[in-house]
This record gives sequence, structure tokens and C-alpha cells, in this order.
Amino acid sequence: MSFIAGEAPDLDRIEIEGPVNVDENTDANYNCRAYYTDGSNQLVEPDPWSEDSSFAAISTTGLLTASEVTSDEPCEISASYTEGGITKTATYDITIRDFVPVSEVIIDNGDPETSSVGSWYPSGGVNPYGENSLFCKYSGNYTYEASLSGPYEVSLYWTQTAIRCTSVEVEIFDGDSLLDTQLINQREDGGQWNVFGIYDFSGTAKVNIISQGGCSTSADAVSFVSATLP
Repeated sequence: MSFIAGEAPDLDRIEIEGPVNVDENTDANYNCRAYYTDGSNQLVEPDPWSEDSSFAAISTTGLLTASEVTSDEPCEISASYTEGGITKTATYDITIRDFVPVSEVIIDNGDPETSSVGSWYPSGGVNPYGENSLFCKYSGNYTYEASLSGPYEVSLYWTQTAIRCTSVEVEIFDGDSLLDTQLINQREDGGQWNVFGIYDFSGTAKVNIISQGGCSTSADAVSFVSATLP
């Protein structure tokens, strides 16, 4: 099919974009994207949004608010959009999840929830958490990541030696949002849990240890303990 120069393409379909799982008592944003017969697409405002669940409500702007559930509940989101006399509809199946807070999560170095940049090697530092700790003497970082929602007390465990760095930068993230940065002296307080504070997470908690090089930086373990915001 060919188009006359300057003629707008026809609306082909719409699709709903957003998370497929929403925890109870939380909000989630959804978008509607229109696709056209020339292959182009754009976000549009549907009229109206709707949902088929008694455990959720979606606003005219696509903000879904989930209420409390006793078990996982299915929910179908619907949207309609009209352009150029053509109306398209779309549905999107999601789950309202019965969220059970995790009381404590400990991630040790080498666990699947860790990742690193740079060269990290087993350390001879005494009193590690678990089998051993790691160290890096060059630029790099070591990251711990946990799927958590709600307030958690974050603690860090490292091993100390005489050549550890005295100003190690540690970043705490909620997803991609930086919540806090602290500097720690790793020549002190090794072989024990050191509390950083209580932080409110909305899905992904990350702790990032930065090695600047020139001295030894330790990466051992991180603890997240369910807490109450002050």
C-alpha cells in the first residue's frame, strides 16, 4: 500500500507499557503507545483507561494504585484510543502481588547478587564473613543488589589490614536513585557488622563499594534487616 506525499499514516494498533507485577499498597505508572502503518510510533493519551480488578484503580493519566490483597490477584488493564476516525483497543494482564516483607537478607562476596568492575582477589584479612573477603588495589567497584521494598537497615562487613584504604566510598541506591554516600576507614572496625543507617527501598536495593586504587579496598558482605523509618 502506498501513501500520498504529506498524507498522515493510519493508526495500526496500540500497546500498553508498564510493570507486569505490582506489590499491594503501591503505585505503578502505565503508558499507551500508538503504532502506525508507516512503522512509526508515539506515546498517546488513551480515553479511557480501565481495569477489571476490585484490588486496583487506574487514573486518567495511567497511574494504577493497588490495594491490599491476601494472595496474588490478577488484573487486566484496558485502553482505547481514537485517531483519524480509527479506534484501537488494547489489554494488558498484570498481577497484584501479596507482598511479604523479607526480614533479613545477607549477601556475601561471590554470591549471585554481586557484580564487579576491576580486579578483585581473595584477601588474607582475618575474620571474614563466610569463607573469605575480596580486595582490590586498583580502580574498580563491587556491587551488591537485592530485590527489596520498604525500610531496611543496611550494614557492611569488611576485613581490615595495615594497607587498607582509610577513605573508601560506599554508595547506597534505591534502583538508580542515589540515597546516600559514606566514607569508611577500612583499617578499623573490620571483622564485624557496621551499621550505615535505615533506607527506604522501592524494589531494588544496591550497595556499591568503590576502589580508588593506591591502597587496598575490601569487599566482603552486606546485610539488609527489615526496620521502621525513624
